[in-house]
Amino acid sequence: FDIAPILYGIGIALLLYLMLFGRLTANVRSWIHIFGFQFQPSEFMKIFTALMVARYFDSNDRAYLDVRSFMWVMGIIGLPVFFIIMQPDFGTAASFFPLVAVAMFFGGIRARVWIAMALIVAIALPIGWLAMKPYQKERILIFLNPEQDPLGAGYHITQSKIAIGSGGIHGKGCRHGTQAKREFLPARHTDFVFAVLGEEWGFI
Repeated sequence: FDIAPILYGIGIALLLYLMLFGRLTANVRSWIHIFGFQFQPSEFMKIFTALMVARYFDSNDRAYLDVRSFMWVMGIIGLPVFFIIMQPDFGTAASFFPLVAVAMFFGGIRARVWIAMALIVAIALPIGWLAMKPYQKERILIFLNPEQDPLGAGYHITQSKIAIGSGGIHGKGCRHGTQAKREFLPARHTDFVFAVLGEEWGFI
């Protein structure tokens, strides 16, 4: 029983729900809130899209994709990317682009097409930068250099690095991490849980 199309359809439905009825959280409509629990459908959609692309390749008898088949693959990837950009969550949308590279590689795309794609990306980058909102630009700049605003926009990532570094090799012990316990790390319940684990359990 092939479950990939079902999962892909559920993921698209959840992204559509967010676009129509999603609640604004941290400037984006990326989270679904249910009884105090929240999750991002876009994170699951990465897996569902990869499964759907794999299914398409498995059902394709040709050694290489023709233009029509390649456009189908781009459509499979492009549909969730469109909904995620509309949230707007460009960071998560950008994480889908390795799937495009995989599709191009296995599709037998010629070298000149790779070069053309690279040139298009190079031209699109400065245009995309100009189109970004101020908070999106700030996130990129802080990601590259959090020390430029350690008490403001760069506070969280700076504290996470302190937490991981203070854990050392063996860590401070379960529930003995000062960064988390004293709430120096505010959003430790997100993907920054890694910093909490690093502080309490250490490098090992």
